[in-house]
Amino acid sequence: MYRSIILILILLPGFQPLYAQKISSEQTNRITHNLFEYGQWKSLIVEGKRALNEDIEFDSLHIRMGIAYFELHKYMLSIPHLNKAFLHKPGDTILLEYLYFALRYANREMEAAKLLEDNRLVLNRLLEKEFNKKLPGELYFTSGSVISSNEKTINKIDIDGENNFFGYADPVSSIFFLNAGISHKISPVVNLHFAYNHIKVNRKEIAFKNNIDLRNEPHNMFQREYYLGTDILLKNSYYLKPAIHYLHVAYQTAGFTGKFNSLDAAIYKPSDISINSMVYFLGLSKYYNWYNLGVGLSFSNLNNNKQYQAGINWTTFPTGNLNFYTICNFTVQYQEKGRFIADIKAGVSILPKLWLEGFYNFGERTNFVSDNGYTAYNMQEVIKSGAGANILMPLWKNLELDLYYQFMIRENYYTTYKNSTNFEHINYQFKTHSIIGGIKWTF
Repeated sequence: MYRSIILILILLPGFQPLYAQKISSEQTNRITHNLFEYGQWKSLIVEGKRALNEDIEFDSLHIRMGIAYFELHKYMLSIPHLNKAFLHKPGDTILLEYLYFALRYANREMEAAKLLEDNRLVLNRLLEKEFNKKLPGELYFTSGSVISSNEKTINKIDIDGENNFFGYADPVSSIFFLNAGISHKISPVVNLHFAYNHIKVNRKEIAFKNNIDLRNEPHNMFQREYYLGTDILLKNSYYLKPAIHYLHVAYQTAGFTGKFNSLDAAIYKPSDISINSMVYFLGLSKYYNWYNLGVGLSFSNLNNNKQYQAGINWTTFPTGNLNFYTICNFTVQYQEKGRFIADIKAGVSILPKLWLEGFYNFGERTNFVSDNGYTAYNMQEVIKSGAGANILMPLWKNLELDLYYQFMIRENYYTTYKNSTNFEHINYQFKTHSIIGGIKWTF
């Protein structure tokens, strides 16, 4: 018995290599070739990952894995393998075709166009048709309204306080906006975005004294915005994104001056107010396999204040395509004090041509810039948090219809005077509901 145990211990190491033997390059080539021939895409990817983990790498392996991911509609995951193979086989038109359509189906149109531009001498007949197409552009319109509980909320508050001396507020009743824009590729590596935004804000000045409604005066605020942004494709899937955004705000109000006459009656003085603001943004992003990572910096002077922002954007495609994606934005803003703002969104394709998105955001938004400088929130009311859902519906090849719903908790303030010189700003919260429709035409 003792000798048997000794013999087993001597022979056992000899069996270890049979169990843990590393696969060779020749074996990997033979196995993946057979799997490729029979279209066993999932098994091919498993075998390919195993080989790469053991530092076995060759052009044919990347070609097979890239095509396997492509055939499984995991386009983001196919691109790195096809790119590596194409570096060593730039004249392979079949490989070029797979890489081109992988980029297109991954919504990386600029990289696809640049690929054809750089390889025009080796295009096959199918890709020649793609190359001769006009550089695409987009024309889009969005419009909607914001329904606010601000006025309803303030009417339930005793704004002139315990002393009933005087109370004043200027709540928002509703908001209407119209946005139009055009996006056009002026070259395979440069895409320009122009947009115009018109906003009408309906407000109502409210004043109380001795619990008597002294003033209920509607007035409007108008805002016009002009945006110019650029996407510039650099090397290795880097994108540079500079943008500028101009805002003009104008309104007339018979506003309360904050003063009282000798009879303690509030003094009002009509005034025309005009504010011009600018936003400057610079972003840089890069695609990595199944995700995109970006950073952005902005400077703005909204409402005659100065804002500095720095943010990071992380977009993931866990399924390797556009069927499921997540978008996370984390921003630090400084205006008199620091603020942290987070936006989290997820989208899923629930039907072949129907996407559903849901989002949640938190963090105090005041004079806040987002969407690569495209959106500038400059209203008096502070956004505390929000959530919503979007429906994206490509109706035809060149036409898309979008519907958006947003729910937000916002904060405003009213002013209570204990006497003619002693006053206090008191914050209160209210809710808003936004319903937005959009249409996009690709030409």
